[in-house]
Amino acid sequence: MENKVTTILFDKKITHDEIGAFRGAILTLLPDDPVLHNHGEEMILYRYPKVQYKTCNGKACIIGMNEGADILERELHLGDELTLRIGRRICQFTITDKTTTYFNPGNSRAEGYDYKITDWLPLNQENHIAYTQMKSLHDRIGLLDRILTASILRLLQGFNHFIDYRCEAFITDIISSEVIKYKGVEMLAFDITIHTNIRLPENFGLGKGSSRGHGIITEI
Repeated sequence: MENKVTTILFDKKITHDEIGAFRGAILTLLPDDPVLHNHGEEMILYRYPKVQYKTCNGKACIIGMNEGADILERELHLGDELTLRIGRRICQFTITDKTTTYFNPGNSRAEGYDYKITDWLPLNQENHIAYTQMKSLHDRIGLLDRILTASILRLLQGFNHFIDYRCEAFITDIISSEVIKYKGVEMLAFDITIHTNIRLPENFGLGKGSSRGHGIITEI
C-alpha cells in the first residue's frame, strides 16, 4: 500500500531547541485536529504521529503522512506567509516548497538497509533505570536493539503496514550520546547508525519525540 507524504518547507532557519515552539505556533493557526497534535479530548494518543515538525538543512519543516498529508495539503500553500512567535521573537515565515510523494515502507531485501538516526530518545523512565544499572555494554546494546525494533514496528503500524516476516534491526555504531532535557525531563539522546531488513522513510522520526525532531531517519 502506498502512503501519501507531504513536506512543507519554510524559508527561515530554526534551531533544534526551537522546534517545540515552532510546532506550537503552527498549531495555533491550524484546525484543532488530533492528527496534528496527537492529543484526544482528554488524553495523549499513543500512536505514531502523522504530522511531524523538524528542520531540513536548518530550515523549519513540517512533514505529514496520509491523513496528516491531507491536512497539510489543504491548509498550507506554496507562498503562504505566516507570522509565528518562536520563543520571544516574532518572525515572518514563508512556505518556499511543498511536495507530495508516495512511499511504501517495509520492503525487505537480502542485503538490508543502513540508516543514521539522530537525536534518538529510546529510553523511558523505567528502561532508563535498567540501562544505567547494566554493567555490560553488550547488555546495554541489546536493550537498545530491542527498543529500536519495537520503534520500527510502531512506525510501520503508523503507515498501516504490517509485515509477515521477522523485523531485524540492530545498532552498528553509537556515534554519540548526551543528556538533554525533553519536556523538562533529563533524557539520554543518541546519534546512531543501524542496519535493518526494513525499508524506512527518510526524514521521519523514531521513538519518543518523533513529532518534535527526534530520531530522524537518514539513509546511508
